[in-house]
Amino acid sequence: MAYSVIMPKAGMMMETGRVIRWLKKEGEQVESGDPLLEIETDKTTMEIEAGESGVLLKIRAGADAEVPVTQTIGYIGKPDEPLPMDEPIRVMREKQTMSHTWMRPKAAMRTDTGVLATPAARALARQKGVPLGSVQPSGSFGQIKAADVAAHGGNRLVPHSAMRRTIARRMLQSHTDIPAVTQHSIADVTAMTAMRSELNARADGTHLTVNDFVVKAAATALKEQPHINVSFSPEGLVIKDHVHIGIAVTRKDGLIVPVLKDADTLSIEQISNNAKTLFDKARTGKLLPDEYTGGTFTVSNLGAYGVTVFTPMINPPESAILGVCAIEQRLEMDNDGKIEKRLKMGLSLTYDHRSIDGAQAALFTARIIELLQKPARLINE
Repeated sequence: MAYSVIMPKAGMMMETGRVIRWLKKEGEQVESGDPLLEIETDKTTMEIEAGESGVLLKIRAGADAEVPVTQTIGYIGKPDEPLPMDEPIRVMREKQTMSHTWMRPKAAMRTDTGVLATPAARALARQKGVPLGSVQPSGSFGQIKAADVAAHGGNRLVPHSAMRRTIARRMLQSHTDIPAVTQHSIADVTAMTAMRSELNARADGTHLTVNDFVVKAAATALKEQPHINVSFSPEGLVIKDHVHIGIAVTRKDGLIVPVLKDADTLSIEQISNNAKTLFDKARTGKLLPDEYTGGTFTVSNLGAYGVTVFTPMINPPESAILGVCAIEQRLEMDNDGKIEKRLKMGLSLTYDHRSIDGAQAALFTARIIELLQKPARLINE
């Protein structure tokens, strides 16, 4: 019996995957473990290996097809082996409508002028006054898609990637479901900045970032105050037994949050090295599912962009996220009346008010500030 190649479920939240390209052709011999195709999930790109040896008998979902997880997208077997009588494969073709269509010409409808076009394309053409007969089609069956109409009409429609749709869905969920509050605080990072410069000047290749100090301080504070390291559920608070800190990383196609596992057990040098490895994999789309799931708290740093205050959004099912802002120079008067230059950094803590009270959040932020203002402990742990 032919072996089914399925769209894998690479993570609990994954619902669909997009085929980027097949690395083998129909009729080509494959061996178990051979790279078979590349897919895009809502978080990253992955290379899928063949699970059996044989001939690639059938490709059911070609390049750019987006299909639900666990659906059969191809078959491997013996030459001339009969294939199962499958239902037509469901493919999310019109990404801008996020609707399910069928991978055959029924997905598109002929207009009264005889032009093959999708319903979304016809609606957009009417809206923009674009004659469908003048639009160049790009659909798999020669149909005009909404993106074709938009491009012809002057504006360019860029269909949402799986990552962008997931970001949109999760941010709407966060905004709708969570009663969030943001508290803004200021940390004096003069001593921390000096210590960082001193450590980075050593000849051993050390290069600590501001974010490394913040993550280390947050991990220490979470270990000391486990009531912040929680998730809300209707039955009660879920207190997490690990401190897994997600670090938001910007990519050209969206945002991904790789997770530093057991961050409270790591030295600041280990945090720095592990974070660099995760960032490189995140930016090249090589993160494994275990490397971007399971976070219990998130740090989002916009300081490099000059942002001095912002309201980060909670990454469900976590209960809090710490926003890190730009370091600013300020002149202050000490107790003796002397004016001196200090370096100040804003911290914006957004928390789920169902799980965390205002006073708890304030004490948690205060502990992070204390650690950043006296950074020796962060280095010596």
